[in-house]
Amino acid sequence: TADRGAAFWAHRTSGPFVHGIAHGISIIHSPLGILTLTAIVAVVLVGLAQTRWIPTLVAVIPGGLLLNTAIKHDVQRPRPDWGFGATSLGSYSFPSGHTAGSAFFYGVLVVVLWRHVKAPWGRGALLLVAGVLVVLVASSRIILGVHFLSDCIAAVLEALAWISICLFVGPRDPAWNARTP
Repeated sequence: TADRGAAFWAHRTSGPFVHGIAHGISIIHSPLGILTLTAIVAVVLVGLAQTRWIPTLVAVIPGGLLLNTAIKHDVQRPRPDWGFGATSLGSYSFPSGHTAGSAFFYGVLVVVLWRHVKAPWGRGALLLVAGVLVVLVASSRIILGVHFLSDCIAAVLEALAWISICLFVGPRDPAWNARTP
């Protein structure tokens, strides 16, 4: 399966250095790390008088992390047992909380920054950077042997759906839909 192939490829092609980087990426993007980054963004938004984004930030990120936990407990998929996992975790695998948290966080940053980036190439770069960061987090979880590829894909889809729902009921920013000259 794709899960097994991705896991064994990641294990076969990564060594201690890559595992160390993957571990660092995972620590930064743990639920506590994401909530800390969210608090920093909230303080910056308050400082920039952009407080109207705070409810969306809170709904998407802490709300999304709670949604992710609820889905994990509903599905109850065991973690991979490939025999090379970097750590043994007592929580469930599906969907990846680290991957979802990073997708919630970077997705909201794209939404908040979108109106400030006018050039199409800048908006493309914004989307690319956010996407690459989420892929790095997902890859770190697979490299560490604590998630299946399908856990990470589901987490990204969960995050995109949750962000869309939160934006639908959240504040409207006319610049989001405005055409860039």
